[in-house]
Amino acid sequence: MRVVMNRQQLQQALKIASAVVPSRTVKPILQFAKVVPADNVLIATNTEQTVEVALMADGKHREPFLVPVERLLKIVSEHSCESIEIEHRGENLDITLGRSEFHLQTASVDDFPLTTTSDAQPAAVVHAGKLQEYLGYCVKAVDRQSTRYALGGVFFNMAAGALHLVATDSRRLVLCKPDCMSQADGPLGVIPLEALQVVLSSSYEHHVEISADGNTATFTMGDYLTLSTQLVSGRFPDYNKVVPASPNHLIVKPDELIPALRQVQIMTSEESRGVDLGQSEAVLQLAAKSSDVGTAKAEVAVASSVGELISIRVDAKYMLEACQPFKGLESLAINYSDGDHAITFSSAEQPDVLVVLMPLSKE
Repeated sequence: MRVVMNRQQLQQALKIASAVVPSRTVKPILQFAKVVPADNVLIATNTEQTVEVALMADGKHREPFLVPVERLLKIVSEHSCESIEIEHRGENLDITLGRSEFHLQTASVDDFPLTTTSDAQPAAVVHAGKLQEYLGYCVKAVDRQSTRYALGGVFFNMAAGALHLVATDSRRLVLCKPDCMSQADGPLGVIPLEALQVVLSSSYEHHVEISADGNTATFTMGDYLTLSTQLVSGRFPDYNKVVPASPNHLIVKPDELIPALRQVQIMTSEESRGVDLGQSEAVLQLAAKSSDVGTAKAEVAVASSVGELISIRVDAKYMLEACQPFKGLESLAINYSDGDHAITFSSAEQPDVLVVLMPLSKE
């Protein structure tokens, strides 16, 4: 029995599935995805995350079958024809793309893990583009090494009908508040990086429904994609207590600060990552020094300032990432107290993004 699918659509579905399918596993069956022609869907899972991606399948073959995700993705990526034909015979797949033919081994569909979808009502509805933009900022602050598992993902929290996306590795914190249609209140949980990569790789352009049910969260993108994921265990810290009330602040143009930071960052190293921030009247001074590299200085005009002059050392890489959400805006506010307490980055033009950064010791 043969099924015909659009090659580009299958390629996109396999790319999404590859974000879930493990490259190495003691369960080889997880390296396959299940194609269900009767439901026009492709399903992939690693038992912790499951994706269901829409397909358009034509043909008399209505029984589900398995396809090797990575191998088939390589095959369809090397062709430009419009359609792909797949004939399933037992544990063999005969694949035709234009004038090319491939014969692949598959596995029994009966060995594929059972998957279910949640019936929980959406707790939040967010535009896909804005969700992806803000998750892009948050994932940089996720702790990839800590044994505190709750820091190994992005915390989704509903606060008085507003969705808060929070990530921290104890050295910096990113808080984003995308526009959200919801009246829910309370935490949805910490979403692991593997699941967030699926959301980030999606080409969906409409609204995403987010729901939580026990230890599972579900992202629904219309009829195109459904992602179910187990939540990261552990208690996420109270991020509201991390945001300091800083008495001093200065205003600069982010598009002047970012290139200046990049310039002085050239003279940093793994052993000396710090950039010193100083101030002389209406000028923000940036300086970096490394014994095995050299020194660098740059200056940025300060539009306005309040309180004591800044004198703080920061990690150059982290500060660059802290400035990125404000790129293209007219103003960036840097709030600070002294060299021992957290600095915040915000903008009146982008009020739904806040970045908190811990300074480096000058000793």
